[in-house]
Order: sequence, then C-alpha cells, then structure tokens
Amino acid sequence: MIGYRKKSFFQAHALFAKIRENLDDLKALRELQIHLAREIIRTERAIRALKAETNSATIDERRRSFLQRRIQGHRFSAYIWRSFGDAVAFTYLDKFALKHTYYQTGQKRPKADAGFLSGKDGLQHELGLLFSALDHNVPAILTDLTNTIRHGDICLMGASDPYLMEVKAAPSRNPRARKQKDSLDILRNFYETDASSQLWGNPDLRREALTDPEVSYSSQLNECIDAALKTGFASVSPENGLTYYVVRSDTRVPDPVAQFRDARAPWVFIWNDPLERLSWMPYLPPMASIVNPEHLWAMLRGIISIAIVIDMVGFEEIVAELGFEGRFDPQEPSHPLLISFGSNAGCMWISQDMLGRVGMECVSP
Repeated sequence: MIGYRKKSFFQAHALFAKIRENLDDLKALRELQIHLAREIIRTERAIRALKAETNSATIDERRRSFLQRRIQGHRFSAYIWRSFGDAVAFTYLDKFALKHTYYQTGQKRPKADAGFLSGKDGLQHELGLLFSALDHNVPAILTDLTNTIRHGDICLMGASDPYLMEVKAAPSRNPRARKQKDSLDILRNFYETDASSQLWGNPDLRREALTDPEVSYSSQLNECIDAALKTGFASVSPENGLTYYVVRSDTRVPDPVAQFRDARAPWVFIWNDPLERLSWMPYLPPMASIVNPEHLWAMLRGIISIAIVIDMVGFEEIVAELGFEGRFDPQEPSHPLLISFGSNAGCMWISQDMLGRVGMECVSP
C-alpha cells in the first residue's frame, strides 16, 4: 500500500532532510509529526475496514486471503511511516541510549507496541504536551510515531538521553499505570546514574561512553546503490571481511553464492528481510543510512535488494590484532563473540545486538 503514497513518502523524506540539516528547525519537526500521524491514521482506518470485511461469514477463502494481504500491506505502510519517526529520534538522541526504550525493563525482550494511534484515549493531551514542548524550543516526539520507543507517550530530545513522559488525562492508580511509572523510573534512574540494579533483572548493569569515534561506511553503500540502479549489480568492500552487494530486481546474478566466496564464514544481512518482517528495531533505520529518497524508495518497493556480508573470521582477527584471542560461535544466539584475555585474566562476550550493527548500520567492524 505504500506504493500508492509515493508523493507523501517524498514529502516525509524532505521534512526529515530539513531536520537533519538543522536540528533547531522545530517547525519541520512539528510538520513531519503531523504528516506521519495523518498517514498512520489513514492506514489504521483502512485496516479496520478490511478486518471488518474479513470477519464476515459471507466471503470465501480467496477473498479473505486477498483482504489479509491488503491488511499486511497497510501494516507495512504504517511501519514505514513510524520508521521516519525512528530516524528522527536517532538523529537527536544517542543510539545506544535509545535502544533501551525498545525493551521491557524487567527482561531484555521487546516491549509490546502501543497499538493503534487513532481513537487512543488521551491523544489530544499528548499532542498538547508535544506542541507545548516544541513551542518552548524543546525538541520532542510522540512515541507512537516510532517503532522503537515503547515507553512513555512523549520523548523529549533536548539531550543525548531520551527523557520519557507519561501523559494522563486524569490521575490513575490502576496496576497498569503503576507498572508504567515503575518502568519509567527504572529507565530514568539508569540514564541519570549510568547504572542500574533493576534493568533487565541485572543486579549490576553499568554503561560507559565509547572513547573511539565510530567509522561509518554509509557513503560507500549509497554509491553502491547508485551504481546498481544504473548497471543492475554492484558491490564494494569498505575493508577486509566486509562487503556490500546491491542487485536490481530485473538483473540476474549468475551465481549469488559465488559472490560470497571471499568470506570464509559469511554472516549475511539482507536489508529487505527485516523491513518485510517489520523487525528492523532497535537499529538505526534505513532512512538514516540511505540519503537519496529515490534509492530508499527503490528498496522499499523491492526494485533493489541490499546484502551486507561479514566474514565472521574477521572478528577473530581483529581481536588477535589487539593481542587477545577471539572465537566467533554462530550457534550462540545472544553473545556469539568470545574474547579471552589470557590465562587467569578472564574473558568477555560481545552481544549479537552490538555485532549486528556492522550489518545493519554500516559501521566498521
């Protein structure tokens, strides 16, 4: 269904581009959120109407299957609009701080999303607080306009850490309201103290700032996309053990497997897959990596496919260069990279979430 909203898509992209160029352009920030809210509500109305027909006993299975595909198409559209909201949040806030808003506080599992925006109790109060923050020159976003931020109703973005606020039309003491408050208190304490004894059930969770600047290869990816759209297929290797591939849908690659032959133990990220599964979070959304709106549109419409291939042995070699011993275990689902510091010196594990940023955010291994 996103295919019918191309003009609106490019309007959203243009507003986001203005925000990236000038974070003080709160007028564009307001306009983009109004634009996204209208588009999301449009998809929700369509989904409600289609669901009503799907539940009718008078339609046959062929019609029901058709309606379900249309519902999924509208859900994909809503997901893309909220991905613009994610891109805004990642532009203002620290990416590592932001990812905590995606998970439950009691355990590191994704928190359920808030559901439909339209018909939500208290939406007018949320919008009132949002516009008040913007009027007072405080960048803020409605959390329901994102896929990633799943705590609170409003997120203030004036600092590197998100400041989450719950908006209530009237005081509430029910268990759900208390649980929401407790979760916000846990996150707020973590952001303020850089430590927590409650978050994810970890009695001693701490965070420290990275000291080395991040190296990004997003420009190389953009050049690769441009070349593939012109010639049908393109690849680039920003460094050893890392290769980007882009193929146009009407191009036949002779042997896709052979394209990965240089990777001794390939870890493949197909960007189109998490988009189709609505599961890109909590990584930097593609709107923040793909600069050209035509290129982004081409991926969303399936005109191109993007694959990022990482040689897992390369991770071990990086560890060896630092003077330690590394072992990558693809069968370990959560922390696949083990780093040993030598006899009696201990070890550490690097999470799949962190390593996956190489394949999802165009960063250097």
